[in-house]
Amino acid sequence: MKRDYCPPWVRVAMVSMLACSGCTRFQKDAPSVTGFGLLHRNVESTKLPTVSQVNHEQAVTESVSEEKRDESSGQFLERQMNWLRGRGEDEQAAVRLLAEAEQIYNRATNARATGNGVNATEEIEELYRKAAEIYDLAAQRWPDSALEEDAMFMAAESYFFGKLYPEADERFERVVTNFPKSRYLDRVQRRRFSIAHYWLQVDKQDPQMFYEFNLTDETLPWRDRFNYAVRILDQIRLDDPTGDIADDATVMAADACLAIGRYQQAENLYSDLIKTFPSSEHQFHAHWLAIQTKLRLYRGPDYGGTALLDAEKLLTQLRRQFPQQIQDRHEDVVRLQAEIHYKKAERQWSVAEFFHRRASYGAARIYYRTLVDDYSDTPFAANARQRLVSTEGRPSKPTQRLQWLANMFDDKEDIAKLLKDVPASNE
Repeated sequence: MKRDYCPPWVRVAMVSMLACSGCTRFQKDAPSVTGFGLLHRNVESTKLPTVSQVNHEQAVTESVSEEKRDESSGQFLERQMNWLRGRGEDEQAAVRLLAEAEQIYNRATNARATGNGVNATEEIEELYRKAAEIYDLAAQRWPDSALEEDAMFMAAESYFFGKLYPEADERFERVVTNFPKSRYLDRVQRRRFSIAHYWLQVDKQDPQMFYEFNLTDETLPWRDRFNYAVRILDQIRLDDPTGDIADDATVMAADACLAIGRYQQAENLYSDLIKTFPSSEHQFHAHWLAIQTKLRLYRGPDYGGTALLDAEKLLTQLRRQFPQQIQDRHEDVVRLQAEIHYKKAERQWSVAEFFHRRASYGAARIYYRTLVDDYSDTPFAANARQRLVSTEGRPSKPTQRLQWLANMFDDKEDIAKLLKDVPASNE
């Protein structure tokens, strides 16, 4: 007696066919969606594709076409598993999920505006979070499409109103990354700006140490919220440098870094705003704080004086470009000018004393005379006059030790002769 034998792959194909056909038959038509969601999209009018029955021959054909794509075997297997679990690419499912999410989103927005149906703030936030989860699923079911862009943006909006700001920022960033020319770009940047501003304000009131972790407040990142906020502001100005809030993001990040003593980072941001956004309303603010930041970066006469000279140039620009704004800060401007002038004189004295200690009196006298002529209103000028008197008649250069060795290389003609005697290379 023969026993019927059914291969395992036939059983899998049959189960898959029954599951897929069963899932599509019992779905209900989505009602029309209007209101606060995607106003430009009428989900009900979107034509759904026809659903064909899945058979073995079709599955083989699809697998062959999939192998032609540039994907690894692991990626192909993962995509197939997602399809079997109901999470693979499916345009029809994506449209239905989008409609379901918009219903919940509109309900939450209506409740927030009118209080109808839902009274507690927690319930409204929970509705937004539920809508965000379904928007995420819709985006996954139809990737690389306009619907994915819409769903991803609305998921971010839902998380934002649900006060899950870290998740909202992650979705907003994904929108900008996947769709650089997105029609939502302006709204995305403003939302991210608001999130960064909130995190900076919280951190200003209660700074988070590097060893602290946030495990209770869902509106904040789990750690390092200050750097996360500055990173968001930096991305705003880099992703959309011509946007309306690019300069606002730059100055907010600079002010935040200045407030906690990150002077170099603040100076870089102020300088970038001055050069990149010449018509910004923050130009005077950036010039003013950039001068003070550069003065704080100056470490004294024993170090480089670039920051000091840059501060002087900026102060000159400030007087030329903003004559009206500096009227109310005339005393502060005079004080800054006097501080720069004094520190420059201090550098001159430090360099002069360096040459004086080495007995290079000729070089020292040059700096002493500069102090007398250009910095006569500083206490260093009187000391410089005394040095000029005490070094008068002294040799310009110190006595050379091992003079016989130095004489061997002092004659330029001898050096030129040595160079000429070098044999040419055989290249």
